[in-house]
Amino acid sequence: MLEQALVEQFSIGTDRKLFVYLDSQTVEAVENGKVIRTFKVSTGKSKTPTVTGSYYIYDRYRHKTMRSDVDQGQRGFYEVKDVPYTQFFHKDYAFHGAFWHNSFGRAASHGCVNMATKEQNKRWPNVFEDAGWLYHWGALGLTVTVTYKMPEPIKAKHVPAKVSKSTN
Repeated sequence: MLEQALVEQFSIGTDRKLFVYLDSQTVEAVENGKVIRTFKVSTGKSKTPTVTGSYYIYDRYRHKTMRSDVDQGQRGFYEVKDVPYTQFFHKDYAFHGAFWHNSFGRAASHGCVNMATKEQNKRWPNVFEDAGWLYHWGALGLTVTVTYKMPEPIKAKHVPAKVSKSTN
């Protein structure tokens, strides 16, 4: 029998979640139930849509070469070296910095969630560093929810109080 408890208290850590809203092309970073940062992104175009559902970050790279599933010379081929702040959340779908465009706020990707980055960005050097911020804030196992639309806020229904008559 133990004379004293081995652990008197513990913490499960900070509760962090990511929400991607395809209709508004935004990401919300939520910490302990509060939105701490919202930023514009570019998700998949209609022919290469971003998946919806609940996922988690399962692999991360400070720099990663991103390639299409089709071979060089075929329609739709791409290869981009040193893509910064890459975080995979489902198969080949990832959050990552995009220095090759500045179209955040509209669908423009092959399915990934593109974010603004200053790294390697010679055309738009004054963009926010959203990709770097997310990479440093996030971690393996971070919950990711991708939906078409932000949920409507729950409104309390007003229920009138019943008036009872006194029988005096």
